[in-house]
Amino acid sequence: MIQEMEKRLVEDYMASQLQASGWEYVPPDSLQREGIEDPLLVPDLIRAIQRINSELDLCEEELKTVLNDLRMLPTGSNGVRQLLQFYETGVPIKAE
Repeated sequence: MIQEMEKRLVEDYMASQLQASGWEYVPPDSLQREGIEDPLLVPDLIRAIQRINSELDLCEEELKTVLNDLRMLPTGSNGVRQLLQFYETGVPIKAE
């Protein structure tokens, strides 16, 4: 019951606001992820990282490092702050 109310009040509201701003809604069953507990859409994320950083010719190990950095974000307000910082400045990638 509480989860249903949270979905309606928070998730549905945010989805409708994002759609109104031009974002496309993709149903959860259509997402390429290993499970609902993994918030990262790894195949899409890897393609985006490679596209954005095409001049770096990133290796698999560097991509794994970025994914691990994102997966290891702390919970709570510190994690949210760090995630917002990543949105603003990007996720550091050490290319050798």
